[in-house]
Amino acid sequence: MNAKEIAQLNLTTKLITNFIFLSESFSLLLGSGLVNVYLDDYGYRCKHKDCLYFLFNTKSKYYDDLEKKITGFKAFQDWYDIDDQFRMLVFKVGPNYRQDFKNFKANKFDDFSTAALSVLPIRSFNFELDYSKEIYRYQLCAN
Repeated sequence: MNAKEIAQLNLTTKLITNFIFLSESFSLLLGSGLVNVYLDDYGYRCKHKDCLYFLFNTKSKYYDDLEKKITGFKAFQDWYDIDDQFRMLVFKVGPNYRQDFKNFKANKFDDFSTAALSVLPIRSFNFELDYSKEIYRYQLCAN
């Protein structure tokens, strides 16, 4: 994935993925079909509390191998197919980052813990979340 494609990823993918996976895993996830990570998937929020939603293209060459590995993680909660090409994998944010996850969703970046700041790949938070990019199928929720 080139720099332009990475720039198009939402903030949840670029930042909060590190609450589940080590930063070194990011390129592996992208190479295995990761499309984006979301704060919510309209219709699933009440089923999965404090979770992140990882959308994968299952037609990616390395997806099957990756799925076998990551669905065994303690944080893994569930999966469901979006269609015949895309699958959503759901991971629960661990207790160490749960308040930070809530702060992220509330645009309270100044309240991040030292633990969260140590895993985030940036040091400046001069942005606000655009929820239309951070929630999957947001257009259904907005209508």
